Amino acid sequence: MRVAMLFDSFGPYHLARLRGCGGVVEVQGVAGGSVSGLYAWRHDLPGSAGIVVVNESGAAGELSRGEFRKRLVGLLERVRPDVVAVPGWSDRLALEAVLWAEGRGCPVVTMSDSTEWDSVRKPVLEWVKRRVLGLSSAALVAGGPHGDYVRKLGMSGGRVFDGFDVVDNGYFEAGVAAAECGTRGGAGKYFLVCGRFIPEKNLMLVLEAYRRYCGGTGGGRWPLVLVGGGALEGELMEKAESLGCGVVRGLPWEREGEVERAVYFAGFRQVEELPGIYAGAGVLVHASVKDTWGLVVNEAMASGLPVIVSGRCGCASDLVRDGENGYVFEPTDVEGLAGLMGRVARMPEAERAAMGEAGRRVIAEWGPERFAAGLKGAAEKAMEEGPKRAGVVDRMILNLLCRR
Repeated sequence: MRVAMLFDSFGPYHLARLRGCGGVVEVQGVAGGSVSGLYAWRHDLPGSAGIVVVNESGAAGELSRGEFRKRLVGLLERVRPDVVAVPGWSDRLALEAVLWAEGRGCPVVTMSDSTEWDSVRKPVLEWVKRRVLGLSSAALVAGGPHGDYVRKLGMSGGRVFDGFDVVDNGYFEAGVAAAECGTRGGAGKYFLVCGRFIPEKNLMLVLEAYRRYCGGTGGGRWPLVLVGGGALEGELMEKAESLGCGVVRGLPWEREGEVERAVYFAGFRQVEELPGIYAGAGVLVHASVKDTWGLVVNEAMASGLPVIVSGRCGCASDLVRDGENGYVFEPTDVEGLAGLMGRVARMPEAERAAMGEAGRRVIAEWGPERFAAGLKGAAEKAMEEGPKRAGVVDRMILNLLCRR
């Protein structure tokens, strides 16, 4: 059984999942583009083993619909998969692949990390989504809330498998152990935030919570490190300065001298640098008001860090044991977040390390092996169920969506 696994582009997360499938299920990676339209990942996809690329010279969205379809169809005809695994129900790559699979009698597995509550749901769009998902024979979802959502959209429980959102846990655990990144205790610790600088990540509230942490009982001493980039960077720097924080570009060990209430803007960092960054942190803060999962939480837990995670993150219910390996908070509660930041910073090192080890035990169950088992189970179920047939309305919907 050969599975064609499609993604817009293959970044570190996707490559880890592809490697994890080795020896479990035969997978051919199909990338829409050689680069991502969202992330500045550094890699050479056309030269990567096990991956073919629709647009080898750029992002998937740079091709016209006709050219994109022609190239994708050519690749799928060459691969001749028994099952096609597509990313969600709205991406052009996924929709074009569903059209191809339906015409060839090839079963489809939908891979999804959407929850019912991560966006405002409109009845008409949910109806469209049901029609598209109805053309899939099985689903591979991220976790509990995501399985609940696809079941609500009509996918029966026996056809739903989990483990979609994983990272290479071993890479981060080994990398942290080997990292020579400042000290691992006491004054060397900092609050770590990793993610794009977009409104959904709720970084303005994080800055406000950090200011309150600094002004709390005893006056907090840990700096705040923001790793990532995006359109809000300038506004975030202005906000930090208006709160009386010291704004510094780079990472703490890349700068000399101590800065009071320091907020470090470290920029986007490639995966090779991340274990060293996690190694120096005391806790990860992930405060999103809307996040389908939150893979940085996986990374932090694999790195042995406690985590403070918004309850609006899709991973919270599956990964965070409140008070055991971290804390869950309401993302509008700035005082609550400030209090949790202070609580973790005041912990004895041994207690904080115990929380991190508890996290490692949890995340050990959510690695590439779980993805491989989930994909294999979903593909086998799809083969058992057989391909779904599209009606006239379904084909009209798919073609209209592909033209967006």
